[in-house]
Amino acid sequence: MEENRELYFMIEKIMSSKGISQAHIARKLEVNRADINLTLKNLKQGKSITTKKLFSLLRVLEISFILNSK
Repeated sequence: MEENRELYFMIEKIMSSKGISQAHIARKLEVNRADINLTLKNLKQGKSITTKKLFSLLRVLEISFILNSK
């Protein structure tokens, strides 16, 4: 899905601007770096990830998630 790819690029941009590596995220979440790599790879390929993984990433990156009705 294109939305997942867009999400990947937003996360990568934020990681880059904050100087946060996949290894840093993995340490914070107490998982292997390969797990973070796979999660981001899945997003980049347009695949879905679980909401638990998404919110974990957002928490480490200190990103707010806001729902907006249109």
